[in-house]
Amino acid sequence: MGEGVTGWVAEHKSVVSLSRNYFVDSRFKNFSALIEDTYEAFLSVPLVNGGEVIGVLNVHHKEPHVHTADEISLLSFLGEQMGGAIAYSELAADHSKLREKTLQIREQLEVRKLTERAKGIPQERFNLSEREAYQRLRDESRRLRKPLRAIVEAVLLVEELVQNDHSSGNHGSSEEDPR
Repeated sequence: MGEGVTGWVAEHKSVVSLSRNYFVDSRFKNFSALIEDTYEAFLSVPLVNGGEVIGVLNVHHKEPHVHTADEISLLSFLGEQMGGAIAYSELAADHSKLREKTLQIREQLEVRKLTERAKGIPQERFNLSEREAYQRLRDESRRLRKPLRAIVEAVLLVEELVQNDHSSGNHGSSEEDPR
């Protein structure tokens, strides 16, 4: 920031209106790749939001042009509106990223809670330590190439089925095969 007329406008949060030969202005910096540098007149306004400059809006004229107060006011108004719109757009993008991150964290927490419940089952059944039970679940997830969540949900579902079976008095007996 701070290079050329545009940089000066951003740095000083101020409008610059040059009606002719703007390339001779002491703030002018030639950028050979810009066709605009061959134009005569120039109007530049800062894009401002909350007192902070977030960009600059430039209008170039091929011929000399005296900018009226109405033109300057209109462009300044557009600069304020565009500054607000750009800032809002950036906030919306940040909000979207935060929402996505929140969902990821919630998913991780849910998997962690399920894993805590599920690892208690092999701990109890196979007399494993908490760490060993977790490693078995993790290893099974890797072996089957399934997410850990799918494995722990399957373990919990089987445990629930076993518990329901025991509470209904079936104790592992199966009904006749309907085939």
